[in-house]
Amino acid sequence: MALSGQVEVPSRTASAVCHSLPTSLIFAAVTAAITFFFTGFSPSASTLQRILGFLLAALGATATFRILRHGKVNTFRLLLFVGRGVLFGIAFTVNNQVNRGSILLSERNIGDGNVPICPITIPFVLPPLAIRGQMIFPASLKMLRSIVFFWWGRFSRRSASIAA
Repeated sequence: MALSGQVEVPSRTASAVCHSLPTSLIFAAVTAAITFFFTGFSPSASTLQRILGFLLAALGATATFRILRHGKVNTFRLLLFVGRGVLFGIAFTVNNQVNRGSILLSERNIGDGNVPICPITIPFVLPPLAIRGQMIFPASLKMLRSIVFFWWGRFSRRSASIAA
């Protein structure tokens, strides 16, 4: 209660937005179902993959429930960002090891132009290709064309939706 002439300032210890128990349970179940669908649902999944899918689904459901019920987001956001950062490095390394036999590019891969090209490099690759006719990145023109085609499709759809 403020005295006349004073402004009442809300307390910084005010509780965060919390949701009801049914809402929290429903969205926790939805999160668990979606997470399991993307991680362990495949008919050809092994028992280990299904167990890991259930564990990830339980973790996602728990995090969703606690965020919705208690309103505290920062702890789970921190764990999610750090976890994804660490797991991305591991997954990227394992993916390259399985698909190419090594995380490093071999001379044969570079010589054959069989190097995956990142869309971020396209603005640096196109000018030398247009001016001198040389690829400065060890990728094939087929890969470059597919990325440019992908970009063109994205921009044309966006332009069409803006014009409509």
